[in-house]
Amino acid sequence: MTPDEEIDFITSIIDRGFHYDKVNDEYVRKWITEGGEESILEIYKKKWDTNEWKQMMVGYGDNIFYEEIINY
Repeated sequence: MTPDEEIDFITSIIDRGFHYDKVNDEYVRKWITEGGEESILEIYKKKWDTNEWKQMMVGYGDNIFYEEIINY
């Protein structure tokens, strides 16, 4: 991903409701069930060693139940 593509990618996830978590160096949005009893986190995180972005879904006791490398 070129630097311009990366800027566009980050802008697109922010526009979809993600916020930057400085502590964990990742972009996060929280999904909550209709009754508000359960929630999961959708996370985008850059892998600095490979310059790739990873998407993860985390919930149910902080378990990663979905993970994928993003090809933008």
